[in-house]
Amino acid sequence: HLTLPHQLRGPVEWLGILLSLYVFKVHLRSIDEPWTKFVDWGLIDVWLKAAGSIVLFVALYRSAMRGIQLATALDETGRGLVKKVAAAVIVGIGVVTVLSQFKIDVGPLLASLGVAGIAVALA
Repeated sequence: HLTLPHQLRGPVEWLGILLSLYVFKVHLRSIDEPWTKFVDWGLIDVWLKAAGSIVLFVALYRSAMRGIQLATALDETGRGLVKKVAAAVIVGIGVVTVLSQFKIDVGPLLASLGVAGIAVALA
């Protein structure tokens, strides 16, 4: 169960479900029924895009962890360090991406993380 295709089966299935929901949403939006005028289609778009982003970052995380696990040039300590750094970068980019899908301004968040990074580096 450690092969990459097996590890990516779940995210690929979720992407298929999200794509089906998006196509269904587009179809519902095109019909002329009275109840469709009361649906906030923009909000549904945002939630589908955010869910898709989360699934893609889960797939990226699983792929990266599998690649690091197979890296033979690293000893166990180096492999653990690379795993933690890769996980932090992938989760950080994923959080920023999902927050930006919800129209949350991530500029101040990124600026504060940059200042915190400089403070840690100089400490």
